[in-house]
Amino acid sequence: MFTQDSKDSEQTKGRWVAVWTLVQFWKRKTFLAKYLHSEFRKNRVPPIDRPFVTELVQGTVRWHLYLDWILRQFVHNQYDKLPDVIHAILQISLYQKLFLTKIPDYAIVNEAIKLTRQGHQEKLVGFVNGVLRNVLRNVDEIDYPDEREDPVQALSVLFSFPEWMVRRWTERYGVEFTRSLLEALNRPPATSVRVNTLKITPEDYFEILQDEGFHPQFGLYLREFLLVHKSRWVEKFPFYHEGNFSIQDESAGLVAHVLDPQPGETILDMCSAPGGKTTHIAELMRNQGRVIAVDLYAHRLQVVEENAKRLGLDCITSLVADGLTLSLEPVDRVLVDAPCSGLGVIAKKPEIKWRRTPRDIREMADLQSGLLENAARLVKKGGILVYSTCTIEPEENDHQIEKFLENHKDFVLEPPDAFVGEKVTDSGKWVKTFPHIHGVDGSFVARLKRI
Repeated sequence: MFTQDSKDSEQTKGRWVAVWTLVQFWKRKTFLAKYLHSEFRKNRVPPIDRPFVTELVQGTVRWHLYLDWILRQFVHNQYDKLPDVIHAILQISLYQKLFLTKIPDYAIVNEAIKLTRQGHQEKLVGFVNGVLRNVLRNVDEIDYPDEREDPVQALSVLFSFPEWMVRRWTERYGVEFTRSLLEALNRPPATSVRVNTLKITPEDYFEILQDEGFHPQFGLYLREFLLVHKSRWVEKFPFYHEGNFSIQDESAGLVAHVLDPQPGETILDMCSAPGGKTTHIAELMRNQGRVIAVDLYAHRLQVVEENAKRLGLDCITSLVADGLTLSLEPVDRVLVDAPCSGLGVIAKKPEIKWRRTPRDIREMADLQSGLLENAARLVKKGGILVYSTCTIEPEENDHQIEKFLENHKDFVLEPPDAFVGEKVTDSGKWVKTFPHIHGVDGSFVARLKRI
């Protein structure tokens, strides 16, 4: 048990891990969750403190541009000259003031001073103290861009998104649609659980979660999905190690249903890792038949294999190969869950909005096109090819499929309504979800039949 002093020390350690993670993120633009888990282990951050540190890091990255906008008004021209560690300390301090209402101002300032000393910036202790006290006193007096004069800049600052991304969406969808989209992408989503129906019914697992205090709800579109609003570590969910469920967004679950795999068939998953859709396919096949899980890297396929073992699925075969050049006998169904810009999952991974550029979208589109070309050769006549992404960009979605159909007269588009219902389909042609409309990640799924 911690004494008050030791508890204070643990909290400062947790905040320091948050500061250090932020500094490293802006240098490397890495994925936050993976880096955070590594820092938790390295610094022995107690499990009870990890949700708070995760909130500090993800929240500060999510609101990076907004926090900087405010801080620049108090530091002026000196802001860009400050050491990275001071940027991070000021940002997480302001984030706590604006978004974590239970922390009093004096505690925010005191912790910032400790962190400044820990960051070997003793000469800036007075500066941090003065700036923060000034910001906290006057945070309601900030000037923001006028939306009537420049809606792109205003939305960019107020919702903390890069201007190129906001411009792209306002030009395509208009200001109000974009505002709603940005609001949804800034809202941390509920955890979505896919029940392994080979082991337990969704209704029975619902009751277990309810008894354990997780406050579950049934999914919006698929029977085997449950939503959990009380966040905990995945491993703490009941019967995780027994393989009763996987963590997966319901939009990702739509993909396997559109593919509609049947027991006894051979299915090729060309971009398998980390295996959420692969294992879902195997569950829908009742673990009967063969699922070939392909990925470019063996260490990523190891994660697929570990998950398959945990879930009790032995119909999955892994294969290290490049989906662009893979050669196999044609199979019943092929899934191309293509690498993409990921702009549909920013709510879960806020770092994506700072990692991506317009060039990434163009490069992803070229890669996706190559994967589709090769996949077309690997589908039997009469077989099914499903293409999916977790982005909302037309170049990676509908434009990609339209171009494919122009060049492949032996494929036809099949409406997905019969497999996932009309609520998530767009003009009856394909699945297209948006966070603010459908309550799940942004995604795209198209079903093609080889004739």
